[in-house]
Amino acid sequence: MKYVVLVADGMADRPIEALGGKTPLEAARTPNIDLLSTYSEIGLVQTTPEGFIPGSDVANLSILGYDPRQFYSGRGPLESAGMDVSLNQGDVAFRCNFVTFRDRQKGYAFGELSPRVFLEDHTAGGIGDEEARGLIDHLNNLLGSDQIQFYVGRGYRHLMVWAHGASKVECLPPHILLDKEIFPFFPHGSDKGILKKLIQSVFTVLSDHPINEDRIARNERPANGVWFWGAGKEAALPPFSTRFAKRGAMISAVDLLRGLGRKAGMAVIDVPGATGSIDTDDAGKVTAASDALEAHDLVYLHFEASDEAGHAGDLPLKIEAIERFDRQIVGPLISRMKEKGPWRLLLLSDHATLVATRDHAVDPVPFLLCRGLVDKRGERAFSEKEAAGSSIFWSEGHRLMEHFLKA
Repeated sequence: MKYVVLVADGMADRPIEALGGKTPLEAARTPNIDLLSTYSEIGLVQTTPEGFIPGSDVANLSILGYDPRQFYSGRGPLESAGMDVSLNQGDVAFRCNFVTFRDRQKGYAFGELSPRVFLEDHTAGGIGDEEARGLIDHLNNLLGSDQIQFYVGRGYRHLMVWAHGASKVECLPPHILLDKEIFPFFPHGSDKGILKKLIQSVFTVLSDHPINEDRIARNERPANGVWFWGAGKEAALPPFSTRFAKRGAMISAVDLLRGLGRKAGMAVIDVPGATGSIDTDDAGKVTAASDALEAHDLVYLHFEASDEAGHAGDLPLKIEAIERFDRQIVGPLISRMKEKGPWRLLLLSDHATLVATRDHAVDPVPFLLCRGLVDKRGERAFSEKEAAGSSIFWSEGHRLMEHFLKA
């Protein structure tokens, strides 16, 4: 038996007035997902336990079968594992976003962070790898030390490691701070002053950097700041193969998911051209998934673009991302699975990303569990509404994986 888990990051949403009360998933054309639906068990799953901030770290930990209440140690250590950055005992890893700060009166032409400065963009205008690498190198040259080091990731997603740092620091995710003045949301907790000072220093270093001057000249948003969040110390996960007696492989362009796969002892498959955005190499990911199933029992394939569109508040782009997921991931993968003998497929969103708020939500998400194209259950489309109408609800999301593998 071969198993595939397809996660469309942030695909779930709530009804939108501009769509006549439909969600983006309902409005999207998804013939391949709907085909699976007619043969599938459909329901809702709560991937974010009570008391946790909804995010891909907690949600995907749940989907993989690990209870976040027992195993979650922070986002930073997962990011570090995805980037092959080793943490020493006492080190604290932080997710480090390049962001765009803007002054409500002076635009980008301001000399220091003030109460008028707000977070305009949590992705720094979708900055690319090459420019980001140059800025990270610059930060390490001027601000790096035995205590603080920056590590380059992909696009706007990077890592900061604080040797023997404070892990009990409250740092909110930047995507929930869009259009808000930043001063009230600066880090809180022990040793908060070091992080606050570092945010200020980074702005001073980056504000007049030639890369940012060029970006502004091209009418692009500058990467004139960083935001730290997801603090955590190194912690181990029991291997997926030990928990479920299945050899697993992870395919994702996002360091967080790659790190989660490594922590779980899964093979992490590199796909050249996989970017985590709408222009990612979907065909390469499908081929990699198919090939990985030759040596592994389960492949976990993560698709990021739907989440990015939700955070951008771009409704047409989110619908396009969902349709692309259906057309370029789900359809071709179904064709490949038919050639591999018995198979099962679990398809779901890790969490909801609401176009209306540009933020995550704790809503339970729809899932479908297909045991092959047999035992037709009637024509139906996969959606939040369809799933909510089912009697199936997994209130503890980490238990769904065991059901998927044993059902």
